[in-house]
Amino acid sequence: MEFIHVVTDSKRMPQPLPMADAVSRVENWWNAEEVVPVFPNREAVNRLGGWLRIHRLGRRRLLDTLLAATLFENGIQRLITNNEADYRVLNCFEILSFKER
Repeated sequence: MEFIHVVTDSKRMPQPLPMADAVSRVENWWNAEEVVPVFPNREAVNRLGGWLRIHRLGRRRLLDTLLAATLFENGIQRLITNNEADYRVLNCFEILSFKER
């Protein structure tokens, strides 16, 4: 959902995707054989609460922080993002910056 939110936003992307195209891409990736879906678990929700307290994050950071906690608890160590600051504050990922070329 975060992907759809970002790639359809003209303030974030120089050439935003139409909603239907973004949804199609997500569905294709979600169903791809080589993709391993990850889901929030008890540990991710506990980590979310801890990060919200430790980093004094507000309500606008809930979904990004839950995504980060879910990825972290599922062993993800590297992120590609155009929203570096939201993830860098957590100090637990290698951050690769997405830049439109």
